[in-house]
Amino acid sequence: MFGDWGGCMTFTLMASIFGLYCTNVLGVDPVLMGTLTIIWTVWDAINDPMMGALMDKAFAKSTIRTASSVPGCSGLPLCWPAPCWV
Repeated sequence: MFGDWGGCMTFTLMASIFGLYCTNVLGVDPVLMGTLTIIWTVWDAINDPMMGALMDKAFAKSTIRTASSVPGCSGLPLCWPAPCWV
């Protein structure tokens, strides 16, 4: 019941702070931010089941999914020092 509570709360907090940052600091119109948030949420609701079904079909015969996860996530550590380079 509460298995993904931490992840959902972290995402919600991040999204709300990002929305406030965009509207207050960057000066983006709040209506535009709301529209983008709705589009993002609808796309996520459509895309997540499709990607889940794709992964289930791709790995139906084997249970090892890390073979595709490791190459996909190998560039992730490069994202953390990126703001220092700018």
